Parts: sequence; C-alpha cells; structure tokens
Amino acid sequence: MIVCEFNDDGYKAYKSLITDIQDEVAKNDGDVIKGYNKDLKNRVKELQKNKILTRNFEYQISLDVKQFQNRHELGIYLHEVFQKVPTFKLVNNYKLWDWISLQYFDLIFTEKGTASDWRFRLIDDHKLKFRNLMYVPWWLLRHYGKEDSRIFLTRLNLDTAGDWNEQFMKKNHVRNYKKIAHICHILFYDEEEKRDIPGTSKGNIGALQDFCDEVKYLNLIYDLFEMSNKEILEKLPKRFFNYMKKIGKEVKVDGKIFS
Repeated sequence: MIVCEFNDDGYKAYKSLITDIQDEVAKNDGDVIKGYNKDLKNRVKELQKNKILTRNFEYQISLDVKQFQNRHELGIYLHEVFQKVPTFKLVNNYKLWDWISLQYFDLIFTEKGTASDWRFRLIDDHKLKFRNLMYVPWWLLRHYGKEDSRIFLTRLNLDTAGDWNEQFMKKNHVRNYKKIAHICHILFYDEEEKRDIPGTSKGNIGALQDFCDEVKYLNLIYDLFEMSNKEILEKLPKRFFNYMKKIGKEVKVDGKIFS
C-alpha cells in the first residue's frame, strides 16, 4: 500500500476510536478480549479502508503490513521504508505515525498488552511518545543504527514496549547520546543470546538506572561527547564492574579488561 497520513478529520476519528477502545477495556477490568468487542473491531477495519480521512504522504513510498520476529526487525524495516525521508519530516509527525499504527493495529494490539493510548497514538510528550509501539523502533534505528538499537528491541514482540526502552528513553541526558547507547551494549547486552541481560533495566546498583544517574553526574564534569568509549568506562566507579562480575559479563574494550 502507499503510505498515507491522516487529515484533520481522520486524526480525530482515530483518536476517538483509541479512546473508546481504552474506555471499553477499562470497563471490563483491563480485559482486552472482553473490552475489544465486535463493534470496535469493525470500526478499526472500516477506518483502515477509509480513504476520505487520509491523504498521501508527500513522499511516494510503499508500506507492507507483515509480521516480524521482533521489534528490532520491525525497526529495520521502517528505517528502510523511510530511509530517503528527512528526519524532520518524520519526528513528531503524529498524523503519519497514527495512520501507520492503525494499519498494524491487529499486530500491536493483542490480549497480551494493554489499551493505553500512548501505545497506539503518538502523543507530544517527551516520555509518552517514546512508548509508542510503531514510532520508537523507527526512531531507535534512525538515531542509534542497527547495532546500537538491539538492546531495546531484539527480545520483544511487536505488542511489547519493554522496560529497557521505557527506563532509557525517558531520560533526555542519555537518550540523545548515541555513544551512551553503545556503551549500554558493552555493559548490558548478551551477544550470544542476542538480548539485554535479564534484570539489567532495574534499579540494582550498577545496572541501567544507576548507570543513567552516573552519566548525568559525569556529564557535569567531562565532555562525554568528545571522549572515547574506553575513557568513559574508565570514569565509572568500581560498583559497575562489581555488578558486571555478578551478572557474568566481561567488559573488554581496546584490549583492556575492566574489573
């Protein structure tokens, strides 16, 4: 299909639909199966086919709706689809991303997830927009690249946002540093299992949240942007490498083993 975006009326219709789905699921104590009734399913199908409420995106691009093994593969696909489109045309383009979310709705709204609207609507809030199920995989691939986006996406199904994504992306002082995303892979990514090391997104001493706080402190003292990965790691306190030993991760950069 050709990529479209909602016009004003279409955006309002989609927002109303998501609100109604959210409300109906809430009435059924969060039970998606009961709340997402036949009427709502039909409204989704009708809106997906409605051409009056959309307009063609200014770039002539084709989009296929298909299943992916994980959110990283989805991000790679979306990055390729929009590769020739300038970033400023895509960032915060809620009428575009909401239309894309609608096309993928049957794959991202399942009984395993929730009906929270930020999952399916791109909301102009620096925390909520990075919990959107379609926008975030594209954003991560565009900003961090294929390798340094893995920790946020590889183990997740299309209907799952993930704790790593939530904990990292809501912090401006780390989200805007591609280098910090790379260091997260050095510290917390399991190259054999192709996923984040279990438990590393939590509040343990030496884990992700502690690391984000330490980066904020180090950034007040050093120009992290100009420092190499090795130099940044050398500034981390001992507790981080004690944690690495605890989770069984060897940290080695440029021939140096950190312990």
